[in-house]
Amino acid sequence: MSGESLFANTLIASAGALIAGHQIFRNLGNFPGIRSSYYVFPIFASTFGVAVMVLFMARAGYSRPLLLVSFVMTLIWHYVVYFKLQRRQQLFIAVVSLGRAARLFDVPGVN
Repeated sequence: MSGESLFANTLIASAGALIAGHQIFRNLGNFPGIRSSYYVFPIFASTFGVAVMVLFMARAGYSRPLLLVSFVMTLIWHYVVYFKLQRRQQLFIAVVSLGRAARLFDVPGVN
């Protein structure tokens, strides 16, 4: 198998795993109270695992080092972006001022 077809197969598999993982990660982050950073590794490990399984079952040639580098770079990118965006995120809570609700005004980082 030529180097160009190995590169193309790996690029297509990596792009598919990245896009699928990003969609899953983005949809999971919409649920309130979920720490999305806990799910970066499992989501992308599963999507890249499915990509490797598809390549393996199709008997298509692929570059393992390139696929591994794509996986690691995807993890690094998503962790860095998540933690950069999380620092700028400001939470807003609506409170009906009854009972012990006044204590919520003292929570740091929440308006």
